[in-house]
Amino acid sequence: MSEDLVSLTRLIGENVSAVEDDVEKLARVLRRHHHDAIGRAVEDVADDLRVRRWREILVNLDGRQDDHSGDQSFAVADAWRLFVYHPGAVTGLLFESKPMSELGILLPKRQVLADIYEAWYGLAADNAVPGVDRRSTTLGAGFLARTRWLLLSAPFRRKEAVGSISKSTIERARQAREEWLAVLDTIDDYPNLRARIDVEREAVYVASVELANHRSGADPARVHLAEHVVTCLLLPRFAWVPALHVLTKARGRGVLVHLASAGSGFFAAGVLFVLAAIDVWSWGYSAAAIVALIGYCVVAIAAAARSHLGWLWLLRQPAGASVGLLALIALPPLWATAETGPATLAGGLMALIGVGYLAVEAGNHGARRVVLRAIGTGLFGLFQAAMVSLIGLRLLFPVFVSSSTKENAPFSCWWTGCAGDVLPPWLLLFTATTWSFVVGVFLQITWNDQPITAPLAHVSWRRGR
Repeated sequence: MSEDLVSLTRLIGENVSAVEDDVEKLARVLRRHHHDAIGRAVEDVADDLRVRRWREILVNLDGRQDDHSGDQSFAVADAWRLFVYHPGAVTGLLFESKPMSELGILLPKRQVLADIYEAWYGLAADNAVPGVDRRSTTLGAGFLARTRWLLLSAPFRRKEAVGSISKSTIERARQAREEWLAVLDTIDDYPNLRARIDVEREAVYVASVELANHRSGADPARVHLAEHVVTCLLLPRFAWVPALHVLTKARGRGVLVHLASAGSGFFAAGVLFVLAAIDVWSWGYSAAAIVALIGYCVVAIAAAARSHLGWLWLLRQPAGASVGLLALIALPPLWATAETGPATLAGGLMALIGVGYLAVEAGNHGARRVVLRAIGTGLFGLFQAAMVSLIGLRLLFPVFVSSSTKENAPFSCWWTGCAGDVLPPWLLLFTATTWSFVVGVFLQITWNDQPITAPLAHVSWRRGR
């Protein structure tokens, strides 16, 4: 058994040395009492026949005993726990043991192990494991689904061997992938499994393996499966960088081109704002707002045409910020005439509150590196809130605020210079940005149970996912 497969199937915290004796005992029982049955199981050409024979072997482990040899029967329930909870020991030691090596099995050990785990998984699906209750069977099936998937997908990681993989093996691997993905979708139903695996790493691996050979053509479900991984497993866990990697690999460089195109527009808007703030160009505020608006038009049109192009922009952030900015319009504009110190302090406090809430939300959704990802998501949210606020301050506020409060309407002149004690433009934008950011963050809880990093709500055509 190759070392890479053993490492993949070894669950976190597994103590291989503690189960070596059980593996050796199981090997002796299989060698002595099931020699002929194993021979028939590995000689069959059809996959379903081999799996059926292994099912018969596994359910009849106990009931066999040879007092003269000293080999005791191996209880099915004990074998079940060994295969379920110690896959690293089984895959690494079972066929390397002396009793099993004496059988002279010619099939690849990976294929035989895949048949055995297929048989265990079928028994679990039928709730037909002797001596194991229904609840334990259901929980154990999640572990089996993982090892079964890793065993069946192992050949596809070695590109040079893909051409020799049979059609039936490809179909089995695709089915195992779907069933393991279903477990990942409902990982909270498997608390023991969740505590022992890295869900994000598993999701990225599921999306990265193409299950096809040169004769069968491309993997038809891989793109849609990768998109499901991005929207339902990675982005809700604030895993933006892994989501970018998976989506780019599935959809090609067009994802990067779109990000660069719209991002360049937003960067240009920021540069224009700075040029205006340092009095280099008096029309810079207006130009910055227009360029930012064009940037969001690019994002919106692309997302409408190809929904996956909008996912990495975390569109819940600008949507929430827009609602927060509209709420700011309803407030008296006196905040724009506050003192510089208190305004700066209030803006910084709101930014910290928003990032703190994101950290709590990230933790509740099972994200890794919670603080780092909360800060990254918060900075991205502040950037989006800044673009939204820039558009609103320049293009919306002068209309709505000045028409309702003509006596005190600083937003009709802030980009050309206002008389009196109006906050400087950069601080106006900073205050509006942090306000719309924190309102958008907290507004998220009224939408649904998805985090702010998830794609915008949409109709789901899945059951149980």
